[in-house]
Amino acid sequence: GEKIEDLAIPPFLLPVATIRKRVPPKPVLGLAKKLVRYYPRVQRDRCVACAACVDACPQKIISLRQKRIRIRYSKCIACFCCLEACPASAIRIKRSLFAKLIGL
Repeated sequence: GEKIEDLAIPPFLLPVATIRKRVPPKPVLGLAKKLVRYYPRVQRDRCVACAACVDACPQKIISLRQKRIRIRYSKCIACFCCLEACPASAIRIKRSLFAKLIGL
């Protein structure tokens, strides 16, 4: 075999049409992050008020009041731990209107 020192490895070059040229500028990305949102939504007819989602939320923004689940959306990080923890499948992922309009 050949010695590893004798092997010539050419430098890696990115192809001309890289992703970098297709990514929009930072202000556009920032705006898109605010407009394209996914968030948990409780289906009240399915919810059994077991509070599994309350315990699963790492941000502690879900509460159970008068047998109804309440989510403070302004603090939600969209981790969807609540969706995974719900035994009744009462939590669904909802998309913002803008996300629906652009087909995401």
